[in-house]
Amino acid sequence: MSLPSNSTNSQKKQLVYKINPVLLHSITISKSMKYKLLLPMLVMLFALTTQLEAQIQFSKEYGGAYNEDGRWMEQLPDSGFIMTGGTTTYSNGQTDIWLVRADAYGNQLWTKSIGGTGFEFANMVKPTNDGGFIICGLSNTGNQDDAYLIKTDGNGVTQWQTIISDTGIAWFEGVVQTADGGYAWRWFELYRRNALLRCLPC
Repeated sequence: MSLPSNSTNSQKKQLVYKINPVLLHSITISKSMKYKLLLPMLVMLFALTTQLEAQIQFSKEYGGAYNEDGRWMEQLPDSGFIMTGGTTTYSNGQTDIWLVRADAYGNQLWTKSIGGTGFEFANMVKPTNDGGFIICGLSNTGNQDDAYLIKTDGNGVTQWQTIISDTGIAWFEGVVQTADGGYAWRWFELYRRNALLRCLPC
């Protein structure tokens, strides 16, 4: 699930909205009704459906004084959320990967910044079988854009990370955990190829 980004003046922060689905009860028309009643009832039903609006349960904003960009969100088994993207406010360099954990009501539980002195950014985060998270994106701390994969525990603490470096501009666009505990990810390299890669448990 991708997050929208919102820009207000010079600041851009992550915004999360949760809406409640509205259920519309059907109207049963008996055979004994006159056909001339069907059209008014259908018109009334159409009018009701057009007036229904989504009910916002909460709206939350995450970030600091500078730019934060949310790219992906997953709902977790406890009904809370994990989000990722990039942060300038909390960066060690230009931009860092930003991981945000929230409860079921969108209240921030913790955040983590991951990156070096250059530019790091995340495109996706997924929960893993051990209760942690796998994050994919890009890093150019090594003076070129490389595909970047990070594994964290359930508190966002980095357990391991790997970079696939090549001569072109490369990044990871998506990642999933496989049935055997390994990982498969989609790797894109500008001007050269788009590939699906897989590794055994790292």
